[in-house]
Parts: sequence; structure tokens; C-alpha cells
Amino acid sequence: MDTLYELCTKGYSLAEVAAKLEISTRTAAVYIERLLRKGRTFDIAALVPREKHHEIEELFLSLQTASVKRIAEGLQNKATEEEIHIVRGYLQGKN
Repeated sequence: MDTLYELCTKGYSLAEVAAKLEISTRTAAVYIERLLRKGRTFDIAALVPREKHHEIEELFLSLQTASVKRIAEGLQNKATEEEIHIVRGYLQGKN
């Protein structure tokens, strides 16, 4: 069985990763966020569309917050909490 990291590096969507690991998408997103925070790298485009990724990232930086709820509100709920968790992990892993 593939690990979470392997599934992410193979370009599976969040729903596919969750289904293969038999966990919820929310749990998968939190685990992916942790991987990214620890510096594991992979292209997150299959998990978060690039345009949405950039919107989320810009809002994190402009609001200077780590709050998923505040980012969701700022985006008027155009992004899921799962997508926001993944981008937050990506940003934290870069630092």
C-alpha cells in the first residue's frame, strides 16, 4: 500500500488520497499539511488548483494570520478548509 506521501507525489487528488487510505478528506488534508510543514516537498496542484492556491496564499500573507476560518471568510468560502490547510502547510514548510 502506498503511503500518504507517495500518493501525493504521484499526483492523486485529495479525494483519491483519502479514498485510498480509507480516511476522510479532512483527515487527509491535516496529514498532508503536517507533511508539508515538516519540509516534505511535492507539487500540490492536484490537491489545490493553482489559481485557488495563489488566492489562499495571498490572503494568508496579507492578513498575516494562520487561521483557517479567517482565510475561508476572507475568500467568501470559495475554498474548502481542506485546501486552506494544505496551502498553510505549504507556506509553513517553505519557512
